[in-house]
Amino acid sequence: MSARPCSARTPARAPARSGASVQGRAFRFAPLLGSGQVPGIVSGSFTGDLIRLVTPDAEFTVRLDRPTPEIEAVFREDRADGRTWWAAWRVRPATPDTGATAAAIAAHIAESRRRFAGLLAQDPEAT
Repeated sequence: MSARPCSARTPARAPARSGASVQGRAFRFAPLLGSGQVPGIVSGSFTGDLIRLVTPDAEFTVRLDRPTPEIEAVFREDRADGRTWWAAWRVRPATPDTGATAAAIAAHIAESRRRFAGLLAQDPEAT
C-alpha cells in the first residue's frame, strides 16, 4: 500500500455520533466487522455491494462487486490543518466464504492504520 497526498480534498471528519445502516449483499459482513474486529469504528454502513467504515483516523470503503474485494482508504492527520491521503488495494482472502473475507478485510484495515500511523510518526513529510 502506498499513501499519496490528496491536496484537492478537504479533510473529512467523522460524524459526531455512531450509527449503522445495513441492507443488501453487504449486510452479511455487518455482524463480523461490527463485532470489534475493526477497533474504533465511529460509524458504518453495509449497503448493497459497499461497506463504509469510519474510524477517528480514516474512512474505508470496501467494494464487494469485484472478483476480489477492494478497499479504498482515506487517512487524515489528527490536526485541524492536517493533510489527507488516500490508498486503494485488493483483498485476497484465503477462502471465499464470508467469515474468511471479513477477517481478511479487518486485518487489512488494521494493518493499514498501523502503517499510516507509523509513517506519520517517522516523518510526516515522507508519506
